[in-house]
Amino acid sequence: MLRYLFILCLLASLFFSSCRHHKDLIYFQNLDTYPDSSIYEVLKYVPSTVNYGDILAISVYSFDPRASSPFNNHVSSTSETQVALTGSPEYLVNEDGIINFPVLGSFPVVGLTQKEIEEKLIDRLKQGFIKNPVVDVRLVNFNITILGEAGSGILEIPNNRVNIIEALALAGDISIYGDRKNVLIIREQDEVREFARVDITDAGIFNSPYFNLQNNDIIYLEPIKAKTTDENQERVTRNIAFGSFIVTAITLAITLFTL
Repeated sequence: MLRYLFILCLLASLFFSSCRHHKDLIYFQNLDTYPDSSIYEVLKYVPSTVNYGDILAISVYSFDPRASSPFNNHVSSTSETQVALTGSPEYLVNEDGIINFPVLGSFPVVGLTQKEIEEKLIDRLKQGFIKNPVVDVRLVNFNITILGEAGSGILEIPNNRVNIIEALALAGDISIYGDRKNVLIIREQDEVREFARVDITDAGIFNSPYFNLQNNDIIYLEPIKAKTTDENQERVTRNIAFGSFIVTAITLAITLFTL
């Protein structure tokens, strides 16, 4: 009788020690503590800048298709240029930070936003090539990497714009074992790697410079200590169950033998 009571008490202690506080799982807490409704002001979106290894889809338009046609041709003999599924030529930003653009040749793009590239291309095309050109630049490989307690994978963002909440939702949300108060964001920009930690249980996340994600950002969700504890507890529980079975079997065998 005492043996079974001991096992019951042990299992109960394991169960209650593994429970997480409900508050640890709630997003955007303390909404009412921010003065002047500051969190309701939408942060101005800062567009990503182009980096080495990025892929740009660039299309040139004009009233005269014959004038813009040479700038939309791709060079199939080089690995740096190919035609996108949409029909726009794609250009790989090489290790020197440039793309090889038709007619214009080498064109530096690293450190520029898509809008800045469009403006610079328009200025070059106006110099004796096209009278009123229209240029469309899109970043093809806008990706966010997710690791840890929100799944593992690479999210492709076709519209080149996503915030941390949207990215986590696309990944399937954070498991109950994810540390929502210590989300790590790794960002590479202007040849500098940044490490930042944000708390998404705090409504102040909306004011964070890391709320809107940049191309190639990495999000890592650390597991809380309770996950390791729970895994150990499951192992202990299995061992207890197995031990209890052995003890019961031996007790039954002894009882039968003594009859």
